[in-house]
Amino acid sequence: MLASGVTLESSIASTSEIDTHTISLTAGQILVVALGENDGQALDPQVQLKDPSGGTVRTDSGEVGVYYRITAAATGTGSVRPSRVTRTSRPMSTLMPGM
Repeated sequence: MLASGVTLESSIASTSEIDTHTISLTAGQILVVALGENDGQALDPQVQLKDPSGGTVRTDSGEVGVYYRITAAATGTGSVRPSRVTRTSRPMSTLMPGM
């Protein structure tokens, strides 16, 4: 489970790979999600945030990274799901939940 203020580094090897990381959420908590390359290669990442009931709260993608700040609407265990939209290189991705 991801903890507030912790940075997780992982690789996303292909466009078919979707990692799922759980996070404990408290209603009203600010969540900052940042996903991007850290090896200089193009990533074209996508990240999806799921609420404790499994509903999709937000899905974002970007050419070089994704960054957003959102307030949790419910308390419970949610998830952050990073993936890649395109590209064949194998860069590293970084998730920064919490604040």
